[in-house]
Amino acid sequence: MIKEILFTIFPTLIIIILLAMLIKIVTACEVRNMLKSFGIGLIIIIPALFTMKIVGIMLTITVPLTLPLIIFKILSALNEELYKYWAIRVRRTIHTTVTSIFIGAGFALSETLYLALGNRQYAVHRSYTTLPLHIITAVILSFSIKYKKKGLTVLAVVVHLTYNILL
Repeated sequence: MIKEILFTIFPTLIIIILLAMLIKIVTACEVRNMLKSFGIGLIIIIPALFTMKIVGIMLTITVPLTLPLIIFKILSALNEELYKYWAIRVRRTIHTTVTSIFIGAGFALSETLYLALGNRQYAVHRSYTTLPLHIITAVILSFSIKYKKKGLTVLAVVVHLTYNILL
């Protein structure tokens, strides 16, 4: 169990530490801000998962058997991006883009821990695919907030949905 947790956490943490060091060199963003944003990303998975559990139950009860998976993937992408959007908006600072990177990274790590624990190979695979996905969509969301372009929010959902479908 401990090995699986380490295989899940280690690749993500290495990438995040390297990213934080690079960002610290390039910008004046404080490490404390990056850590707070990462913590928020870790935590916002809880309401997102709770929402999707309820939606999943409602879908299996109300929708014909062949449709729930497709609808669930659409709603999952929308749900996750809306929670990240809310977190980025609340945590908005001078360095909103940096903030969004670490919110996305925290979200990716929590999601990987939740979905891949117990399957080492899947955990490592998710570490290298969902981390960039959530960081990219979070940055798109930060631009959406910064430049007041709702179309970018839709783009983040579409990017996430494309990943979900290809997965």
